[in-house]
Amino acid sequence: MDRRAPRPRQPVDDTRAAADSFDGGPEEVLSYLHGVAIANQPTDTEGGPPVMVPAAFAARVSDKDNQDPTLSIPRQLSRCREALPDYCVIVAFFWDVESGRLDLDQRGHSDAHEQFDVPVPRDGGIADLLDEARQPARRFVAVVCESVDRLSRITQVGTTIEASLEHCGVALLAADEGITAADLPNASGTLARMRATPILTRRVKQAIAEWYVLDMLEKSWGGLMEHTEQGYNIGKPPYGYQVITEPHPVPAKAALGKVKRRLVRDPVRGPVVTKIYTWRVVEHLSYDQIAERLNQDPDRYPPPEPILGRGRRAIGAWTKGSVRDVLCNPKYTGHMVYNRRKNPRKDRGVPGKVNAPAEWIWSSKPTHEPLTTKTQFLAGTPIGKSNRGSRTSDRPNRHPATTRTYRLPPTTPGRTGTPAIPRACGFAKTSSSTPSEDSSPAASSAPTVERSCWP
Repeated sequence: MDRRAPRPRQPVDDTRAAADSFDGGPEEVLSYLHGVAIANQPTDTEGGPPVMVPAAFAARVSDKDNQDPTLSIPRQLSRCREALPDYCVIVAFFWDVESGRLDLDQRGHSDAHEQFDVPVPRDGGIADLLDEARQPARRFVAVVCESVDRLSRITQVGTTIEASLEHCGVALLAADEGITAADLPNASGTLARMRATPILTRRVKQAIAEWYVLDMLEKSWGGLMEHTEQGYNIGKPPYGYQVITEPHPVPAKAALGKVKRRLVRDPVRGPVVTKIYTWRVVEHLSYDQIAERLNQDPDRYPPPEPILGRGRRAIGAWTKGSVRDVLCNPKYTGHMVYNRRKNPRKDRGVPGKVNAPAEWIWSSKPTHEPLTTKTQFLAGTPIGKSNRGSRTSDRPNRHPATTRTYRLPPTTPGRTGTPAIPRACGFAKTSSSTPSEDSSPAASSAPTVERSCWP
């Protein structure tokens, strides 16, 4: 763990000159300077600034993949040291490698910094900074950063951090705003009075920082939509398709070997997809029934090969899940479709999910050879809903989400002499986002002695 506990204050002789030589190591020097700052606080609040003002350094790098923290963090530290007056010394270092668009309760918990050998000590992240600021024995009276957007790219989060520090009697300084003695707390610990123009400037810069990120996101989203409209595929090609590559239109990216990919029909697996949709829509087969048919002739219907890794393995056969993936992929209609899934971002606390069809981005016209029609694709999903809850035998409910099964009293014979039938009910929970079924619709109309009850 790289966070270091605050060192106890060492008693110093206030008659000793600050320029005296000191033979200790770096940590002893910081402890000595901290002691000098405490011992040399002037008793007269109007006697000028203290001899030494202990400050904490706060920094952030937003992306561990596209930025270099080993350069950015030291550069931010140098900017802060240049902006601080000579009588200020940085005694604590708090920095993170994480997005500035996280909520405050998610900040400071990333371990991305452990991947880099940054030549700057680290006492923790922004959460640790705020924790120490609340302590009476904190090591600093001010926090300095290169600019306020380094604390957060969200104005509300940035102002919350600033207000929390001010509530604790800690001043927030920014190197790009200029730092003078008037910005520092006085000898009694009282914060400098807020001035109108500097506050306005800071708030405008925070708003610009938030606008800049949102503007980039909007333009990136627009680029992805146009990328989809032009028919370029993102990710692994669906079963039944192959990819052909084209050189990237930007020469600099093409020189790095980047390409764009289009889908073309696989002569062997393409007909399998068409057959799956036919069985599904015309014969109303379930996922399991389709998988069983396909596995009877693996040479004619070769099973899909998943992307290996992260717990995935190739089993060499069709499964209920692999059939569902084919029937739920709209790219088989010939249109390019984007935003079907949201990838998880563990560093931001964002879970992955399957987006609703209303959020999908479709190309306005077909961009590759279709393997089914849009009508067949849309007709496949309601079948699963009609099959849901149907039963084909009097055996106990084997649905994986079933929580309990029990027998109900026999039905009372009607006037027509209908015999009493013992009933059982298995209670289960199901997701409304993914179709699921145990049998075909035709079997659901047959007499059953057990009924699956769905909430």
